[in-house]
Amino acid sequence: MGRKLRHLLIFLLIILKEPNMPEADCKKLKTLYLSDNRITDIQPGVLPNLPKLTTLSLAGNQITKLEPGAFQNLPELCICSLFGNKIIVIQRGVFSHLTMLQVLYLFNNQITTIQAGAFSNLPRLVKLTLCNNQISNIRSGVFSNLPKLTNLNLHSNKITEIQSGAFSDLPKLTELYLQSNRITNIQSGAFSNLPKLERLNLEFNQITKIDPSTLSKIPQLKCLYLQNNNITEINPSTFSKLSQLEFLYLYTNQISVLPRSAYVESQECFF
Repeated sequence: MGRKLRHLLIFLLIILKEPNMPEADCKKLKTLYLSDNRITDIQPGVLPNLPKLTTLSLAGNQITKLEPGAFQNLPELCICSLFGNKIIVIQRGVFSHLTMLQVLYLFNNQITTIQAGAFSNLPRLVKLTLCNNQISNIRSGVFSNLPKLTNLNLHSNKITEIQSGAFSDLPKLTELYLQSNRITNIQSGAFSNLPKLERLNLEFNQITKIDPSTLSKIPQLKCLYLQNNNITEINPSTFSKLSQLEFLYLYTNQISVLPRSAYVESQECFF
């Protein structure tokens, strides 16, 4: 058996909690796929020191809980796949050791709660996918301090309201996906401090109206998806600040009258 393969098999036995196994020396390992197994949890210290690992997949297991410190020995990890598990809570600081992390997949779990600080100390995170979970509430500041995040996906959850400050302090965010939730209300300031946001998807919710102040702080918005909601009317100034808007989707709502002044300045906008 080759030396690298032997090390990997030893490592797998450690993951599966086989007793009395020596720690594997996998100092050069860059990619590790443990998807579609029966792993139920990742305890702190279970993962050995893997200083070169950049890609880790634990997708399609039966993980219900992530303990803080579970990923403390992976200093170069860039991509972490945890989708298709049974995770319920994202605890504070669980990813705080992954300062090189760029992509985090958490979709298709059973997440109901994201604790404050759950995504702290992730200065290089670019993409965060949390779709197809059971999230009903976005606490103010839960996504703060992610200076390089460009793509945040929360579609197909159970979110009912977007609170003011829910997405504060995301200076690089360009794409925000909130479709297929249960959103009825969007508070003023919900999308403030998103100076780079270009694509906002709110289709297939239960929105009845859009307050003009809701969209006034995202001047770079190019694509706005509001189709398949319950919008009954459009305020004349709702889209007045969206001078860069190119695509606006409002079909399959309950709109009966569209004020003449509701059109935005952009000449490329489509309804």
